[in-house]
Amino acid sequence: MPSYNHHYKFGGDFMIKHYNDYVQEMVNLMVESGFGEYGRTARKRWYETFGRYLSEAGLVYSDENVSKWLEEVVKPANTRQQYHVTARYMEQLREFIRTGEIRIENLLLVKPDHDKLPPEIRGTLDEYLASREPDYSPESMRLAKLHTANFLLRLCAEGMMRMEMLSYEMLAAVFRSRWNVTPEQRSVILSHGRQLLGFLHEKHGFRRGFSILLEDSVFQYAYVPGLSDDAVMTELLRLSREHSVCTTEEMYPMIARFADGYSDRGYSYTMIKRVTHTLRCLYVFLDMHGLDYCPEVSWEWCTLIGDRIGRNRRAWKRVLALFGSFAADREIRFHKNCGMTSAQEKRMGHYPAWCADAVNGYVDWLARSFHRESTVQNYRYGVWSLCDYLLACGINGFGDITPQMLREYIAQDHHATLKGRSTRITIVNQFLWYVETGILGEEKKLYTVLTAGTAKSVTVPVVLTDDEVKRIYTYRAGCRTGIELRNAAMLMLGLRLGFRASDVVNLKIEDIDWKQRRISIIQEKTKHPLVLPLSIDAGNSLYSYLSSSRPKAENNHVFIRHKAPFGRLTIKSCENAFKAALPEMADRPGVSFHTLRRTFATGILRNNAGMDAVMDALGHHDNSTVVKYLSFDDERMMECPLSLSGIAVEGGAS
Repeated sequence: MPSYNHHYKFGGDFMIKHYNDYVQEMVNLMVESGFGEYGRTARKRWYETFGRYLSEAGLVYSDENVSKWLEEVVKPANTRQQYHVTARYMEQLREFIRTGEIRIENLLLVKPDHDKLPPEIRGTLDEYLASREPDYSPESMRLAKLHTANFLLRLCAEGMMRMEMLSYEMLAAVFRSRWNVTPEQRSVILSHGRQLLGFLHEKHGFRRGFSILLEDSVFQYAYVPGLSDDAVMTELLRLSREHSVCTTEEMYPMIARFADGYSDRGYSYTMIKRVTHTLRCLYVFLDMHGLDYCPEVSWEWCTLIGDRIGRNRRAWKRVLALFGSFAADREIRFHKNCGMTSAQEKRMGHYPAWCADAVNGYVDWLARSFHRESTVQNYRYGVWSLCDYLLACGINGFGDITPQMLREYIAQDHHATLKGRSTRITIVNQFLWYVETGILGEEKKLYTVLTAGTAKSVTVPVVLTDDEVKRIYTYRAGCRTGIELRNAAMLMLGLRLGFRASDVVNLKIEDIDWKQRRISIIQEKTKHPLVLPLSIDAGNSLYSYLSSSRPKAENNHVFIRHKAPFGRLTIKSCENAFKAALPEMADRPGVSFHTLRRTFATGILRNNAGMDAVMDALGHHDNSTVVKYLSFDDERMMECPLSLSGIAVEGGAS
């Protein structure tokens, strides 16, 4: 069999002279092999036509220009059959130019693709087909042989002479190449190719990611062009080496266990599929570039494909953050902050050790002091702002801080309101106190240099009128859906037991003693215990919700989400319940779910109960916060006016 080896560069320097040389050599090969005159003439005619196209347009030979010519010149002017025959002619020439040789059997248009494969690759295909015999009918087997052979021929065109030469680069080239078939046919061929690669993984240890890469939904995220940039790849390899959590093969089975965690918490099939898809894309990306799994690399990958993710970027980042915590301790923290974002971690990485250690210690101290996650986050940003300023001043430790630096820092504070400025000063003072008492071991009392200088704002409290209370009961009577019944139970706890929104959402099933008709809680705000009798209307609303509408989930909170994950609600849900019953009060100043608590306290006073009764019902330990409720008892306030007799009035009157 004749063989032609060439040294011309394939690409931008491939001049038309070289192209014509290849055409002539291919014609010579067909003559020497006794190929029919009609076949030689037909090919030569189309090759020369394409050569003239290149010459007239001033183009060089390339796959892109071949595809452009076929689509824009050949296809509009010829039948569909002639178009596909011409495309096949060009594929034969392409093979000859790329490899320097061509087997005669590949010149035949009607020869089965199976017979065109190299013997070793054909043997692998036959082994695969034999394994599928029990599953396929004769017709299905015929089609599987046809499409799988077609897939393998495309890999051979990319230089694969043996199956052991298969690589991600070859698969990516095939996936991105011009197929000259319908989208449906392409999908079928790729499907059979994935099945073959899955078989090779199980039987011969080929990479698992080979078959996953060829999924349309995976390729666009796993394949990142341009990573030949040394700087980008060097950084990824460094992160992988320094922060490795596990290899890709150790990571892959973790994906299924991670998805099971979503399933156990009642997430829908669609959500579980999205989570799995995100992590499979990450897995292929890591495996393709020889990277270990670590959260740092996953964040960089998410940044690289950010434009492709689009509006789903936040959801992808959440999955990556949750998987990061799962990979570390095998626990999915759906309702907890999974740590700092990649941007925050990078920011911390720029701080010197004396500064970063102090900030981390302070944040941990806040968390141990039962501060909310949102509060800890706000305080972290406040401390970062101070650290940025101090580092800009060139100090090398907290012991170098002077009172003048602190005054200048506050002078340039960006907060527009006095309240915002005061909050920033409070954060700075607390941090300085922590540093002096916990790190420096000496008190320079820098935390006394700055003063907030604002008094607590006072607003006029609002309570509901009798008519508004009746409307809440009307809403309760008309509830039918699960969300409505949940809203009614929340409203009754606020109106009839005086619960704060934080106590409502933290109420647990074991807190309710149905036999004794009472509720026992630890108040979220004060951490003090509180025991209250369960009123009939509140008890009925709770029972209706728990018995007929609450999702069946492994969560001991009374009020939970009605969609996965079935975790406890936030206080926002209480506000939504209040607005559902009294929508016109949504924009009224000073009105919120807490208005129900004020209404509850005022109702106790109006029923001739004393201050002690109000304190007990509200869970207060002193009367300072109860006194304000006295002003709501309008009738009894009118019974104790002061006499004006004996008070001199200007103008001589008495």
